[in-house]
Amino acid sequence: MSSFAHDSNRLRNILVAFVLAVTISCGSSIPHTVPGSEDFFGLSVREQDARIVEYSPADQVGLYLTSFYFEPPYSNLLDAVARGGAAVLPAVLDRLSNGPDGEVHSLLRLLNEIEKDGYYSVAHDKHAMAAIRHRFEAMKIPQLKELREDDMAELEQCAQGR
Repeated sequence: MSSFAHDSNRLRNILVAFVLAVTISCGSSIPHTVPGSEDFFGLSVREQDARIVEYSPADQVGLYLTSFYFEPPYSNLLDAVARGGAAVLPAVLDRLSNGPDGEVHSLLRLLNEIEKDGYYSVAHDKHAMAAIRHRFEAMKIPQLKELREDDMAELEQCAQGR
């Protein structure tokens, strides 16, 4: 690795750790911060992909959701967490049931990724689909619900075999 690339990567790691530390200490919320996330987000994308499996499914989902508080978001985590398939499904459903409306879109994207890439057939899991439909219908903010209709429709189409 060139000296510039090494210095650039080191600076990025320091900045990520600093932003997380300031955000957490100021009480602003990067919600659901996972212990060790400062170190995790300081890793390269390749290292993140290798290390994500060391976290519990709930922490993997937490890291995935936390990644949206960075600009640009860590898009690699969508597939990295989706690869957990059935193992991460209970954690996704728990967050979907207990999290704010603002997380619904990201969680539906994750569920669609699990389905689309064949990691697990979410659409054919009656319990999962009932929980997803219930949460979607329970959204309190109509504008957010309207924005999430395409994500929900995509899962529904898979359930109908289209």
